[in-house]
Amino acid sequence: MRVKKFFLAPEISCPDVICSQTSATLDVDPLASNITWNLIPGNYFTGVTSGSGKTVTITPSTYNGTGKIKYTFQMPSGETFSAEKAFGVRGPRTEDVLLTVYKSDGTLATQINGTWLLCPNTTYHIYVNNNNTTCSTSNYIWTVPTGWTQFYTYQNMISVNTNSSPGGPVSVTATTCCGNNATIISTYLGSNYNCGSYYMVFVPNPAENETILTIEPESDELKFDDTVEWDMEIYSQTQELKRKETKLKGKEHKIQTTGWKQGVYAVRVKYKDEILLGKLMVKK
Repeated sequence: MRVKKFFLAPEISCPDVICSQTSATLDVDPLASNITWNLIPGNYFTGVTSGSGKTVTITPSTYNGTGKIKYTFQMPSGETFSAEKAFGVRGPRTEDVLLTVYKSDGTLATQINGTWLLCPNTTYHIYVNNNNTTCSTSNYIWTVPTGWTQFYTYQNMISVNTNSSPGGPVSVTATTCCGNNATIISTYLGSNYNCGSYYMVFVPNPAENETILTIEPESDELKFDDTVEWDMEIYSQTQELKRKETKLKGKEHKIQTTGWKQGVYAVRVKYKDEILLGKLMVKK
């Protein structure tokens, strides 16, 4: 009668996050031989990144993200097996850090195949979420497209308006559990121009004494809601607040420009969950 042999499943002893020089050890069946190892990717580590034996000394380089150690070994049958473990290098693993995008009304933005799609002239609250319970992060610094308006940041959130450039690169730098400042996420947010958002029109533009501001939907499916109150702010060329009006109703609003200096004025309207931006020219 043949006796079937059972071998011990290999295990790798290694921290979930590596901040400084540490070691990894392979616990494998005593009958295993030809044990070799590799550190991946090689530029995340200094010194030797491949070799033989069960114990490995791991020294992180200046990079941060997801690192991995992979062992291969051979059993008496001649078969070759492998075991691997991923860990964070000088911070949380890359896959542990995600962005979540909300509209200003609290609903989620559109996401397709893992990519967030942002609408033009829309306010969003973007959160960076670190799901690595072993390595906390703090002191977040955001880098967003230059065409966006940044309203404020609070802890792991930034509030922005996309203006006319909805998509673009976004990255976040933070202090990690290793005590270093590192880019914990760098990604690209897509553009969604099929948003059914609103825009403003001025007639006349340029204006001499007065103009009519009209809020129009960008698609036939949307209708203006006359019951919704909206706010308006007008800024001069020096960013001085020229006029502010709140709780307006109706899609049209008359703006008196008599006595205004000639030039271009920035108009900001908050209607529903959107921020609409426009330019009004005044001439004499």
